Amino acid sequence: MIYYQPESSTYSRFSHFDKLIHFSLFFIQSFLTSKTIYLYKGNFSFNIFIIILLILTVFGSFTEIQQLYIPFRNFDYYDLSVNVIGIFSGLFCVKILSK
Repeated sequence: MIYYQPESSTYSRFSHFDKLIHFSLFFIQSFLTSKTIYLYKGNFSFNIFIIILLILTVFGSFTEIQQLYIPFRNFDYYDLSVNVIGIFSGLFCVKILSK
């Protein structure tokens, strides 16, 4: 999957489709991680919020940085930003739904 080169016609239909994919993947990842911890511990403290945020942000950063070394892939600060927005959104959804 990391060597996948999308067809140019994919981007002509929706110019920022890759941003939607980044958001969705990191939203789901943070939502499931947060919900699992909430169900296991019974609460969702600020410290847990920060730890999940940091771990997933570091993971998202590494996935973007590794794209510098993979053919047909490129590093993009906007992708990294959308990753973090997806992480925040997933965390906040669990926080709101857990009340």
